[in-house]
Amino acid sequence: MVTVFMMASMPVSAWEATGDLIQSPVTIYPGTQATFSWTVENTGSEPMQVTDVWIGFDWQAGGQGYFTNDVPATINSGDSHTFTFSVSIPDGIPSNTEHAVTIETTAADPDGAGGWNTKYSKEVTKYITVSTPTADPTPDPTPDPVDDTSDYDDDSEETPSFTFPIMISALFIGVGIFTVMRRRK
Repeated sequence: MVTVFMMASMPVSAWEATGDLIQSPVTIYPGTQATFSWTVENTGSEPMQVTDVWIGFDWQAGGQGYFTNDVPATINSGDSHTFTFSVSIPDGIPSNTEHAVTIETTAADPDGAGGWNTKYSKEVTKYITVSTPTADPTPDPTPDPVDDTSDYDDDSEETPSFTFPIMISALFIGVGIFTVMRRRK
């Protein structure tokens, strides 16, 4: 999922940027972990300093979310910086539906004296889909065969039974004896 937004110049702030939201894995299920990456690219002519990045989801109570520890991050003109969030997708949330993801980026532009101007925040809302997991089909158990020699260990000191071949040999010997006895009469 790729999301693009523009943090446009405003009279109170000179910084400009684009942001891309990437999720991994591509398909998200309830009760799993997902990683969300928010890449901010500075498209302005001056550096910018990102001081906070927050990501929140519609299944969280108002105002709850995740902050990055990777701040402050100074991004020069034409460069980008990626902020990553590991998120637990809770069990019980509606699946096969879109969920709102809100990303708020707070940054400042240079003040011209080697410092930073007042921080300004930009917020964007995008949508992700949480899927219903497919059932893992469990095969029906098959009954064990009566005479299963698949467990026979060649290194074992037990001697396997060869009853069937011995019975056939005895049958041929018996038929041979009966045949010889008949000829003498």
